[in-house]
Amino acid sequence: MENSDYKAFANKILEVLDNYDKAIKVGQKGKELAVNNFNPEKQTKMIIDFVSELKYKVRH
Repeated sequence: MENSDYKAFANKILEVLDNYDKAIKVGQKGKELAVNNFNPEKQTKMIIDFVSELKYKVRH
């Protein structure tokens, strides 16, 4: 699905709303994604790395 294809996105939402089992699976996948990728330790490291890179670029 293309990022700009809002009709396809809307259809996917309707598909999930019409299918309880699929909605549960989508929710579980979303939770898994959030737990694995958006934890405080990872976010803090990403911010520190970003700021360190900016400091380096400004000085060189």
